[in-house]
Amino acid sequence: MNSVTHQIWYERLQAAADLGLSAATREILQTQNTFRTCDFIAKFKDDQGHRRAVDTPFLSRYFSLPITNSAPVSVHSRNDLALWHQAANQGPDHSLISSIVNSDPAWLSLTAREIGIEVWTESELCALHALSWLGPQYQNRAYVAAANLILELQPDNATNHPWGVHLFAHMECTTSNRDAGMYAESLLHNCMASSAAPDHFSAIILLDAAKWMKNQPYG
Repeated sequence: MNSVTHQIWYERLQAAADLGLSAATREILQTQNTFRTCDFIAKFKDDQGHRRAVDTPFLSRYFSLPITNSAPVSVHSRNDLALWHQAANQGPDHSLISSIVNSDPAWLSLTAREIGIEVWTESELCALHALSWLGPQYQNRAYVAAANLILELQPDNATNHPWGVHLFAHMECTTSNRDAGMYAESLLHNCMASSAAPDHFSAIILLDAAKWMKNQPYG
């Protein structure tokens, strides 16, 4: 019997996130003031002062708020960005989601392949993370993408953001797939390697992953 449970992984992800949360994020989480949270999302930057296109839909979904101040998603947008917009949308377009996730049996982020392995890996993991929030009907598709990542794209090729860590942890818990567990452990380790704590942005990703694990009905 597999001794690794969703509760164990939830506690690991939550504890790691707590190490990297900024004072501003802690305050937002505690106050739950919509105006201040929207302002936080609009002005958010990571520890290096960077802001990515995916930040607005990701943070909007985390705080369950409508997307504002975000560039529109077009057919030319990267798939990870498109999936996060759908995850944040109160009425996701499942035909669009299906067109993305069924475009290739191995990968989710086809458009990222031409921009370098590091960016491609992060984009693939980011898309996988978004897919996890789009409903149980996509779980098998997420497993296929995760299995290909385990075989082909190591997490140390990415930029140390733990996107999708919960999917690999979930695979370990439900299928006793130790390779998936090791992949999750690598993602968690990599985001903490430089300072024994995750950077601010990674901490919020871990919070989101922990929330997903906590909501699983598997125990």
